[in-house]
Amino acid sequence: MIRELIKFAFFYVSVIVIYAIIGVVLFSDLPAFNDMPTALFTLFTATLKDYDIGVMTGCAVGNIIGYIYFNSYLIVNVILLVNLLIA
Repeated sequence: MIRELIKFAFFYVSVIVIYAIIGVVLFSDLPAFNDMPTALFTLFTATLKDYDIGVMTGCAVGNIIGYIYFNSYLIVNVILLVNLLIA
């Protein structure tokens, strides 16, 4: 059981780190994605459903890109968490 938990943690952390890197590159003008630790914390709180998508408005890249980024993160995150429950 520990082996599966380690695999899940590896996949989860890799998804969060990849999305945090993309967030810092695209949305560095927003305070929630100013640097890497802040972006990681923002994405982790989004996992816990404690994130306001209104923060993505007003970004330099565009609101549509922000919404696509955030919603794709949530979809991938839900797929990973549901996969953990099923497996």
